[in-house]
Amino acid sequence: MLFCELDTFLKHLQAGGIGVVPTDTVPGLVALPEYAQQIYTFKGRSPDKPLILLGEHGAALRPFTRGWLPVWSQLSQRGWPGSLTLVLPASDKVPSAIHRGSETVGIRVPKQPELIALLALCGVLASTSVNLSGEDPLTTPEQISERFPDLLLLAGSYQGSGRASTVVRWQETEWQWEVLRQGSFFV
Repeated sequence: MLFCELDTFLKHLQAGGIGVVPTDTVPGLVALPEYAQQIYTFKGRSPDKPLILLGEHGAALRPFTRGWLPVWSQLSQRGWPGSLTLVLPASDKVPSAIHRGSETVGIRVPKQPELIALLALCGVLASTSVNLSGEDPLTTPEQISERFPDLLLLAGSYQGSGRASTVVRWQETEWQWEVLRQGSFFV
């Protein structure tokens, strides 16, 4: 397995690479937002499927949304840090390689110490599950290394829940949440 420490992993990302991070759900395939296209190429991901942004805390993610409503704070305070992804109106700061023309952006504050330390250094990361498109997410370092022996893995505890995050989208027209994917967090 190609585990590496925080500083080496960060340098790899800054050079345009992708890598794997532990999260509180399933391991994430990550890149700096400006290199998000690398994730699509690696996974064979459909060009119309957006990625999410991970941040150290809500304040790091707010510039990527168009405004911030009190109802968003209410839900984010219940689900962050943790397994809740909010899909909100995207600001013009979100690279098109993240939102793919959808005018929304998925944002999440994970609850995993090594990942939070990385996010504290780099701001935000584009992320998705570790797998080729159409396959099940890989959930252990052993599975990841066996399938993708050249991927760098951030050293840390890969003891997530094994279940993807709950994804909810804000419906501006109805002023309510829509659950897109039910995970371990219940809205």
